[in-house]
Amino acid sequence: MRLDSRSSLRWFLPVVVGACVWLGGCGDDEDEVDAAPIIDASAADAAIVDAATVDAATVDAGTDGPPSSVMIVDCASVTPAETVVMDNLAYDPPEVTIAVGDAVMFTNNDGVMHTVTSGNPDDADAGALFDTEEIPMGESRCLSFSSMGDFEYFCEVHPVMMQDGVVHVIMVP
Repeated sequence: MRLDSRSSLRWFLPVVVGACVWLGGCGDDEDEVDAAPIIDASAADAAIVDAATVDAATVDAGTDGPPSSVMIVDCASVTPAETVVMDNLAYDPPEVTIAVGDAVMFTNNDGVMHTVTSGNPDDADAGALFDTEEIPMGESRCLSFSSMGDFEYFCEVHPVMMQDGVVHVIMVP
């Protein structure tokens, strides 16, 4: 029986993929991380962060990346400088100004889910800096801001119906 190239691929590819998966699981069982340093580009002068020392409390809000200038924090652990309420498909107020190091509480008083997602709906990197994911009615999420700037946000669930918002973070002497 002669095998053509098409039938050879039918058995060859699964064998190669299986071998790669099996070999990928080989190695020592220690929980060591040999990760390359991660550059934190959000800082004014980029800092090098050891990936092995990054814990859940310092991870980008809503992402798995390195520490960021915006982080989701436990609302019970901070006293928010401002509160933004989501109601009637609107952020109220749509703009707030806080000092570096302060937090903003976002409370959903609407009858539907909302998010607080960085950027604008049409941005290729929307949500890259922070994303609270869906906030159920009656619940809150807090974001802490550790660098100056204007941080635009929108609702990923209602990108057209709900107006965008901005957190202005300033340096207070």
